[in-house]
Amino acid sequence: MIMKLFRCCRWFTLILIATPLILVADPGSGGQNKNVFASLDADNNGQISRQEMLAAQSKRFHSMDVDDNDKLSRDEFRQAMAKRYGDPDQMSPRQRKKIGNRIDAWFKHIDQDGDGNVTLSEYQKAMSVYFDRLDTNDDGRLTSQELKKALQSPKKK
Repeated sequence: MIMKLFRCCRWFTLILIATPLILVADPGSGGQNKNVFASLDADNNGQISRQEMLAAQSKRFHSMDVDDNDKLSRDEFRQAMAKRYGDPDQMSPRQRKKIGNRIDAWFKHIDQDGDGNVTLSEYQKAMSVYFDRLDTNDDGRLTSQELKKALQSPKKK
């Protein structure tokens, strides 16, 4: 059960961290993919540093914080994450339940103090752990190649 939750959380984190990067091509390839990567690559060096990713995650956090109280409620989190999976009205009840369970498991995982809210600090701490896992050469920066590799070859545990 713990390993199943870990795999679920790992993939959900990839979605959270890399959603804007899933379409990332090499930064020099042009088009929309370049713009997505470039929007996170603030210093335009072709890599996304931990600080750049934290800044992007802060922006994402605040976009999900609908009531501007610097906390994500379970409802705010569910609404924001559900949008990433598509229109719930177009899903089967089974799909909605499965996605809802994943969202709830991930929320519980990042709500470190168990108070039913996720703070920016909790959110960024969770993202940092997975940033480290995506940064396969441990240089503190993500390249488009590292992200592509992580998304193409999930590790089976």
